[in-house]
Amino acid sequence: MSTEINEAMGLSQTSGQSGNSNKPGKYAYLGKIAGLIAVFAWITGALIFLAGIGFASATTSSYGGNAGISILFILVYLYLGAFIIISLLAQAGIIKVLIDIEENTRKSSLK
Repeated sequence: MSTEINEAMGLSQTSGQSGNSNKPGKYAYLGKIAGLIAVFAWITGALIFLAGIGFASATTSSYGGNAGISILFILVYLYLGAFIIISLLAQAGIIKVLIDIEENTRKSSLK
């Protein structure tokens, strides 16, 4: 479990990195920011989904048990949560790709 969390935070050493773990990459903080964005994405998505369920139960009780409105609220919030999760995970992925591009460009210029 901890290796998965470290990997999501950008703290684990992958096979593409050198064996010297004392020397961080040039933009190591960007990897950590990408990991934080990924964690934030899942937390935000879960909170939005729970808010949708809460609003759905509140509308059900105030409108006398109309299940159509409840299902609509849950679907809208599920869609919004999925959109936000995908957007934030894409941002985290773009940051990691940019770090890899910079690293590969630096390695190829040294050859």
